[in-house]
Amino acid sequence: MNEGHQGSRRIIAVGLSGFAIALLGVVQFLAAYDTTSMNVALADIVRDLHTTVQGVQSAIAFYPLVLASFMLVGGKLADILGRRRVLLIGLAIYGTGALVTALSPNLGAMALGWSLLEGIGAALMLPAVYTIVLTSREGASSSSAIGVVGSMAAAGAALGPLLAGAITTTISWRASFGLEVVAVAAILCLWRRLPDPRYEGTRPELDLVGAALSAVAFGVLALGVMMGSVFGWWTAWQPLSVAGYELIPKGGVSPTLLAIAAGLALTLLLVMWLRGRERRGLDPLVHLGMLRSSAVSAGLVASVTRRMGERGIFLVIPVFLQVSLQLSAFRTGLMLMPMSLCAVVVAAQAGRLSRRWDHRDLLRAGLGLQVVGLAMMVVLVGREAPELGLLPGLVVFGLGIGLAGPPESVLVVAGVESERRAEASGLFRSANNMGSALGIAIAGSLLLTLFASSAREMTEASTVLPKAYKVAILSIETADVETLSDAEAAALLEGENPAIKQELIEINRVSRDEAIAWTAVAMGLLLLLGLLATRRIPRTKTPPPTRAARGPVDSS
Repeated sequence: MNEGHQGSRRIIAVGLSGFAIALLGVVQFLAAYDTTSMNVALADIVRDLHTTVQGVQSAIAFYPLVLASFMLVGGKLADILGRRRVLLIGLAIYGTGALVTALSPNLGAMALGWSLLEGIGAALMLPAVYTIVLTSREGASSSSAIGVVGSMAAAGAALGPLLAGAITTTISWRASFGLEVVAVAAILCLWRRLPDPRYEGTRPELDLVGAALSAVAFGVLALGVMMGSVFGWWTAWQPLSVAGYELIPKGGVSPTLLAIAAGLALTLLLVMWLRGRERRGLDPLVHLGMLRSSAVSAGLVASVTRRMGERGIFLVIPVFLQVSLQLSAFRTGLMLMPMSLCAVVVAAQAGRLSRRWDHRDLLRAGLGLQVVGLAMMVVLVGREAPELGLLPGLVVFGLGIGLAGPPESVLVVAGVESERRAEASGLFRSANNMGSALGIAIAGSLLLTLFASSAREMTEASTVLPKAYKVAILSIETADVETLSDAEAAALLEGENPAIKQELIEINRVSRDEAIAWTAVAMGLLLLLGLLATRRIPRTKTPPPTRAARGPVDSS
């Protein structure tokens, strides 16, 4: 039994069966699947809903924004209402959102179901999932369960494009959400098989002001981060207009900076409010005292930077495969399969590995493997058989994902008292979502900036292009730049002078591939930063699991 004390409160832990772990893993798979699956169905959704690419991309981007906004609230509600109850409420909201999306007649209905309802549902589900695991098992047994659940998250994110591509091609993009409804309904029917670790004594209360501040602060921060790839980070690539009024002109201060500054100011206000409640002896939304633990603070830094680098790579690799190598969405998913399988297999062995090695060492080894795998991808991808050159690096990178994920969760969430684990889980998931959004935004804007810069340099140095072409190309703004495959570039230049056409295709190819490579290097530096942050994490060797930890589910 795993108990924590604070005043009259303590957590009553219960056993966790293999079947319950599988159910929690499916929940994690669904939430992760939604973050990557629909990019491959973009064109089908646009045609079906008679909308625009930008509209669907906005709906996709809004999902992690909602997640980041409500994750802390989800963690606290799990303490107040009970972990299993909040998980079931989250599942019901998530399933309703999936059903609304599957039946959506227009973009507005799709955004309501997918972005808002599924986002809120996931924000309630995820903290409850990890807290149930960590309060229901002990030691290496807990690490093993976390490994299985974490591996399902990795599988959901990595297999999302492949599965969604196959479903969209053979049936419809709506069928993907319909299958989510079926999965949610099945889990809700089996709810009694899930354990219910609960408070004994006085339950905490919900800090309504803190909840509102956290939702707004993290929402504005996430929105600012996502604006980086649209408006740029320092000066506005394009004007910001609202209701026909131009608020920020092109070339002015980027709205990205303003939104991030506003989000940071609101976060500071949130911190002041939380400290004030703690001083008055009231329950805050999050107890900031958790951050005094080096396992929590350094673990959060390592987790955020790792997630930034990892998500940035998940953006760069598909761009290389689909644009540079011109692979279909389905073949891209097949190429990513080895990475996914390696991540799943290694993560599932987390409990066994943690009995022999320290959690910190496993995290450091995983980050190191990710850096090595990324370096292999950058170095080994050549002009001859680039797909084969990419595979070894993908395998090593996948091993690193599987090795780093489970101990990271254990170090952060298990580093606090049991009655604080739902809060720590919410904080950990919020930080992870913020890191994911930041990594995608940085990688996207860096890719475009490097591509535009390289193309301009090559254009100026060209001895083939006439002056008129140079003037036209150099006048193109970064916001209007788009990475094109060689075939797409050739199609756009149909009818041009052969020498000029070949020169422009070469400029596009070299600039694009250099931008991809240097963006990958930048993401590798973020992974290295995460590796450095792990030096402050104390060693926490996991003891062997007790007999009680292997006990059956208490379905009370």
